[in-house]
Amino acid sequence: MTTQKKRFAIWILLLGIALTFVACAKKEPVVAKVGRYQITVDDFKNGFVQKYRGEEAAKKRSFDDRRSFAEEMANQKLLVAEAYSRGYDKRPEVANEVNQMAKRKALDLLYQQEIMDKAINEEAIKEFYERSGEELRARHVLLKISPADTTEEQEAEAKRRIDSIRQAIVDGLDFGEAAGLYSDDATTARDSGNLGWFSWGRMVEAFQEAAWKLEAGELSEPVRTSYGWHLILVEERKPVPQRPYEEQKSQIKQQMYRSEGDKLNEMAKEYLAAIRTKAKVEYREDTWQMMSQKVTDPATPQKKQLGDYFTEKEKELVVATYSGGNITVQDVADRVGGRIKQLNWEEDNTLEDMVASIVEPKLLDKDAEKKGLLKKARNTPEIVNRKEQQISTLLEKEEVTDKVVTDSAEVEAYYLSHLGDFIQEEQRTVREIFIKEDSAKSARVARRAQKGENFEKLTKLYNEKESTKAAKGKMGPFNSRRMGLIGTAAFELKEVGDVAGSIRVGKNWSVIQLLEIIPSRTKTFEESWVNAHRQWRIAKTEELQEALKSRLRDKFSITIYDDELAKVWPEEGSKLTPDAVSDSVRETH
Repeated sequence: MTTQKKRFAIWILLLGIALTFVACAKKEPVVAKVGRYQITVDDFKNGFVQKYRGEEAAKKRSFDDRRSFAEEMANQKLLVAEAYSRGYDKRPEVANEVNQMAKRKALDLLYQQEIMDKAINEEAIKEFYERSGEELRARHVLLKISPADTTEEQEAEAKRRIDSIRQAIVDGLDFGEAAGLYSDDATTARDSGNLGWFSWGRMVEAFQEAAWKLEAGELSEPVRTSYGWHLILVEERKPVPQRPYEEQKSQIKQQMYRSEGDKLNEMAKEYLAAIRTKAKVEYREDTWQMMSQKVTDPATPQKKQLGDYFTEKEKELVVATYSGGNITVQDVADRVGGRIKQLNWEEDNTLEDMVASIVEPKLLDKDAEKKGLLKKARNTPEIVNRKEQQISTLLEKEEVTDKVVTDSAEVEAYYLSHLGDFIQEEQRTVREIFIKEDSAKSARVARRAQKGENFEKLTKLYNEKESTKAAKGKMGPFNSRRMGLIGTAAFELKEVGDVAGSIRVGKNWSVIQLLEIIPSRTKTFEESWVNAHRQWRIAKTEELQEALKSRLRDKFSITIYDDELAKVWPEEGSKLTPDAVSDSVRETH
């Protein structure tokens, strides 16, 4: 990545983040209230869709499923309401994390307000819609060349080449043949430059602007994009059906965010340049020279961290100043850390790039706060939801998790009252003679064993399973659900010494003799400790959780609005059972 690109990375990366914005200030319908806190239709839909892994599956669930989930959400909101009432949201660990999240969100909002909304306004969206009423089928020739890494001479040479290719086409060279011979777009060159059919918004701006000006059969002049120089031949144009503008507006806006990348990047660069100019950034070349000499001096032992090269006094030296303060050697050292070799100390704009990477986030944070976006960010659903998740988790930890303290007497009491959970089933042990893919041999061995021949000796002679030879074919003990067909056969034997065979196991065969029957019994407390302790913890946790929710239900009223639940997906609302929604409001205690 070039240094020019690095300088604007902080906002250019926001391009993807900003696609998640929802600009909607209208009052939302509510499916439930917990005290003074609300659960909106959007809150419900998002959770319900996530639970059932998709909107189509969620729509098909019954009204009872909807109501049950609304009650689950209300119970969770009880914890939130109580946590707020105890001031958990003011705790330093919560406030600090929320503040950091809000700062990041405020940058998103700033980018939305100052770049995206200005680049993609109502007029631009309408123009996009009008252009989308037609599709083009075209071919192209591309000579790849990057603006950032190209000299004027290389640019001029590329322009001469594309001009000469165009002239050859005008003089009679088939366009598809020209694409196969000269195009750097390997994918389309194999198909004579064919781009197929495409709609407005699918191509970069300069390309589509040029293409839409061409009539069918017309060849373009050379077109410069971020990919290089193009020649475009439009072969056919056709109208496409469209839904009304208002129905497509939101979708078009999202599509434009993705297709207008170059324009958005350019506006971001201009915005950053403007706030840097306003901040009056000035550089201290002497300090930078001192740093460069220390780091690049061959006589200086290499350090792991940039800060290790400088004394404490040197770390206080100023590298740059701006209207908001100073950038010191320590600031640069903190920024670079152990990535010392990534800096090109001899490059002229390294100092400028480094200072920009430190100053720009501070300037953007300040600008966002000045415009009221930090306050706005704190109230966005994602920040509020994260905060509420934190404080409800803190409440449950203090009221439930921290109170589940192991008490041996309680665990033993749990064990004694749940003895049925600690029963060891009947188990059996067998000796197996395993024979590979030979049913006749297996049948002969089984007959000999059933006539009373010593089974252990037969095992020594005929067992072909390497893993059990050392144990003389012994397997177990195991319960009735283990060992597949062998286990089933073992539990059909009546007495120790009985023989079963031949048992087919895939392509192979087994002959078994029952060696031991271990009767079912209740395990001792000592044997059951691990499982008893685990089950007790689960039961104790559920007991404390229910006790907490019971106290909170007495403190905060819960109201579920059945009529709103039925209308969550209007097209499905009429399919719900009428008597299920006969009462429009139900209070839960």
